[in-house]
Amino acid sequence: MKILVFGQLTDIIGQHEYVMESIDEMKVSSLRQQLLNNYPALLGKKYLIAVNKKMADDNAKIEATDEIALLPPFSGG
Repeated sequence: MKILVFGQLTDIIGQHEYVMESIDEMKVSSLRQQLLNNYPALLGKKYLIAVNKKMADDNAKIEATDEIALLPPFSGG
């Protein structure tokens, strides 16, 4: 699955885009855990996960062909 990384999260992940192998019946919560296992510096960081350009909660399912984005906190003004 393709993962896009934005903002300060690129400093932790080390790149703006990468491909990660997905597992069957993956949920956003599983992805968060896998990211934390691979990048322990994410512990305590707040970020949102978008699936196919829509904000997703931890129970949302992810398919292998979905586009995932890691979004740092943002504010409007």
